[in-house]
Amino acid sequence: MDHTSPNDFNRHFSGYGLGWGLSDYHGRLRVGHTGGFDGMITAVTLALTLAASYFFGYTLNRVSLFALVFSIGILVDDAIVVVENIHRHFLLGRRDPFRAVLDAVNEVRPPIIFATLAVIISFIPLFFITGMMGPYMSPIPVLGSVAMLISLFAAFAFTPWLTNKLKPDVEHLQSAAEK
Repeated sequence: MDHTSPNDFNRHFSGYGLGWGLSDYHGRLRVGHTGGFDGMITAVTLALTLAASYFFGYTLNRVSLFALVFSIGILVDDAIVVVENIHRHFLLGRRDPFRAVLDAVNEVRPPIIFATLAVIISFIPLFFITGMMGPYMSPIPVLGSVAMLISLFAAFAFTPWLTNKLKPDVEHLQSAAEK
């Protein structure tokens, strides 16, 4: 096969970069790498955090958006760790995929919980800002903490379910791991 054909190009580059990894070269829905999972989990987390901000009475302004932008880099970490460990267990190939997903999530659950709690604890000093800046800065610790908790829930609930539903092709994972 010519290496410049569209099928070869799509096969080699599906799943890399910018979260575009949701289909293979035949157009079937398949996640080739973690980018697709992380993009979906981040979208769910941000949507639920915006809904929570509405219920907490915060408007959509520069400060509340800053809280979300500030936490985006941290939000994807939970899902990345879970998905990468699930893919590692798929590559081991020693058990059925459902058991591999459960074992992989259980393996990384404690460190992810502690890392998320450490980030939430780091927001605590922002709760004690007084004066004119207090009400102005209040969305940052609230929405940052809510986003982290939703991200933690999504990493442990949506990510394993989605990975089990869209099982990646083990040969594709092996070829990606070799590169």
